[in-house]
Amino acid sequence: MDKLLNEPGSSKGAMTLACFILFLIVVSTVNFCVDTLPNVYKADLGNDAMSQMFGQPTATVETICIACFTIEFCLRLGIAKKRIQFMRDTLNLIDLVAIVPFYVELIIAGVEVPGLSVLRVMRLARVFRLFKVSKGSITVLTRTMSKSAKPLYMLVFLTMIATVLFASILYYVERGTYDEQTGVWIRVVGHRCEVKCQKAGYPAGCVPGADKVEVQWADHCPKGCLNECTDIFEQSPFESIPQSAWWSLVTMTTLGYGDMFPVSVLGKFLGMVTVMTGILVIALPITVVGSNFNSVYSREGEALDITRELPGAETLVWQGSSDSSDGEEKMQKRLRKRTVRRRRGAL
Repeated sequence: MDKLLNEPGSSKGAMTLACFILFLIVVSTVNFCVDTLPNVYKADLGNDAMSQMFGQPTATVETICIACFTIEFCLRLGIAKKRIQFMRDTLNLIDLVAIVPFYVELIIAGVEVPGLSVLRVMRLARVFRLFKVSKGSITVLTRTMSKSAKPLYMLVFLTMIATVLFASILYYVERGTYDEQTGVWIRVVGHRCEVKCQKAGYPAGCVPGADKVEVQWADHCPKGCLNECTDIFEQSPFESIPQSAWWSLVTMTTLGYGDMFPVSVLGKFLGMVTVMTGILVIALPITVVGSNFNSVYSREGEALDITRELPGAETLVWQGSSDSSDGEEKMQKRLRKRTVRRRRGAL
């Protein structure tokens, strides 16, 4: 029974059960997302427990999935020899966290509790159970991050320095002038003047019979203005260095949401410098992380090949410090010698 529930590779039945549970996880996650669609979402399902469980199709699907998860969790807890150790396991705690909110909502159905919606989000914790299927991938990622601690530290350190530096410079370049009446920084974003209509629709806004139209210009006023240009002001988004730091970080990562942008020539030039600096600052440490990933992935594949012939050898591959290349080479040599002796013995 223990192997049936905890070791999917032990038998066909265990594999079938594991696939069924994974299928329920996917269904429950998709159902959670579908329930938020405007034409599906229903704010009030009723104040009683039955309405909460079967008030609409998505609620029914969630109830069935939770029931299956509850049965599976209780069976695994019941057959566990060391229940305290069982409850301390991270994945088992995730299973519990994914189940409990459903029953809490049933108990307090009809009672308005602030922050109750957060409990529903906690149900998505069951998605982390998929890590059981891809332990190898998680192991490679974890060991890569551990081995790349120094490059990642350098990445964070340099990014923080560059973010503060460019945010400070851009703040003084793009903040504009301070308006004492409104108490905000304002900047010029364009110009406005009247021009003569050439024909209907040109310039934009000209209607049949109109002699002139007011037009807005982004950079400068043209020579054909009929009156003196007036400036167009807006509240500057770069009101402080912390707000400018958001722009700096988004620009350095080449993401560029477009919610904040410079309008002056000097600000645009600084934006180009920020992008180029971000590419260099981020690319160099990431190259080391990628190299470490290739190394860890190759060693993981080699360890898997060896353990197929020599059970228990995987622990030797990763024994010792991951940062010590000499230690790794020694472990690899020990494994090769043991494998050769085993093969010779088989002959």
